[in-house]
Amino acid sequence: MLALALPALLAAGTEAVLRARGYAPEPMEEGRLWALAREAVRPHDPGEVVVLGSSRIQCGLQLDAWSEVTGRKPVQLAIYGSSPVPVLEDLATDESFTGTAIVEVTAPIFFSQSSRRLERPRRWIAQWREMRQSLFGFAERRLELAFEERAVFLGRAFDLPNLAAALAEGRWPVVSHRFRGDRNRTVIPDHITEASDLAAFEPGGGGDGADRAPPDAGPVIERVTAAVERLEKRGGRAVLVALPARGSVALEERRLTPRSRYWDVLVSALDVPAIHWEDEPELRELRPADSMHLPGEQAELWTRSVARMVRDLGS
Repeated sequence: MLALALPALLAAGTEAVLRARGYAPEPMEEGRLWALAREAVRPHDPGEVVVLGSSRIQCGLQLDAWSEVTGRKPVQLAIYGSSPVPVLEDLATDESFTGTAIVEVTAPIFFSQSSRRLERPRRWIAQWREMRQSLFGFAERRLELAFEERAVFLGRAFDLPNLAAALAEGRWPVVSHRFRGDRNRTVIPDHITEASDLAAFEPGGGGDGADRAPPDAGPVIERVTAAVERLEKRGGRAVLVALPARGSVALEERRLTPRSRYWDVLVSALDVPAIHWEDEPELRELRPADSMHLPGEQAELWTRSVARMVRDLGS
């Protein structure tokens, strides 16, 4: 009996210490968690809103703040370091989706045809489809999630590599963001820099180097146009959004993908609502914590502003 009690007491004590130091539970971000979100998209619901993009909009669009403005909580389908195009195409082929897709356009990622930007969404979509064929696929991940949302010591900050690095430097693990089971991600501004783990998800953050050359916009615009037209035929719609970037990140994005040759051409081709931070006075002053990811309060400001704009499109 004592042998069973000791591990439980140790786990409970560890959990209490971590919570006292401000750590919070953090579910594991992976394809099966994304699949839970994808499965949660409500069919044949014109009021449904889904969020597509990379970590920039996953951090920038705060689900609760959006819900406060519109009365509906979006489904977060953004995938870090990845193009939203495969997910947009998946929704376009899903005849049950009749809602609104909020599509982030970070041009070097959006227009990229590199496997680095396309492989993960394609793999996660495939996982979702496999789980739909499994009797217990979603139930098993929901059970895991229920545990992950209650246990701080299972979070990524305390996996072996992060814990070993922190111990070697004589410090507690640093958490640059909060991550929830609904895939809402919130940046902690004091703990994030351009060298952070989130920065590695975006242009210039490693990988095969395919993002160093200006991408060919034509093929991507053709694919996106076909997807949006198919979505619109059954009453759905897409809204394009561009989030703030600053410093070296903004300079590199302008060098690779100048607005006049990418964003403007895309908006003209699609003829859909488009919200660019440079065009909105209330968004121009927002400052990403690491030049590309909006921190908590600023993310909420961005979210509420954009939610009002999107809401008013239908009024």
